[in-house]
Amino acid sequence: MEYIQDQDPVTAVKLARNYHLFAWFLHDAALKGSLTPDNLPPSLGNPNEGPLIQWQPPLTQEDLCAWTGNSILASIAISAQAVDRALDDTFDRGMKRPRDRKPLPDAATLSDIDALRTVMYMIRSTFAHNPFNPTWLCRGPYKGVFRIKHVPGMAEGFEINTALLHKQPFDFAHFGGDTGYLHLLDLCLTYVEDARRGARVSPPTT
Repeated sequence: MEYIQDQDPVTAVKLARNYHLFAWFLHDAALKGSLTPDNLPPSLGNPNEGPLIQWQPPLTQEDLCAWTGNSILASIAISAQAVDRALDDTFDRGMKRPRDRKPLPDAATLSDIDALRTVMYMIRSTFAHNPFNPTWLCRGPYKGVFRIKHVPGMAEGFEINTALLHKQPFDFAHFGGDTGYLHLLDLCLTYVEDARRGARVSPPTT
């Protein structure tokens, strides 16, 4: 089996971003009918090594749309975990996560990089316990209004009020639509690439 591995924070974010994008392309292909059950093999395995694995009952186009939709949720669960780790590896350097610091800054005063790290950690946590039925958990320091002023693809930046989301099911509308999470991943990549090459990055909140 062939697969792509990350080797450093930059490639980890690139892999996460492209994995999420690939899931969207698959889902879009299923919705438009260019990916159909006929494109898939009827079974998996080697008959010389044991019984073949078959999808039962036969996969329908509606099934394919649903399963590729689930792949998008899975891609968020995986990519958020990978990107959260890449951000920690790049920006922690002995420092605590932005919302673990003492004294705790007000959420509204966070720099873009600290707000972004907080949002990515919360997405990771939202999908960690049930990736196919993600639910927001917004308690304590993770409850408030988090703003990222400059986000590529979002003219007005990004804002999320987690006080309204606690125990609510995840919805793409929370990110301004289907591509909102992808814009956040693009911003993560920009920050990590800039930091790795020694460029000045938005300072952490003091």
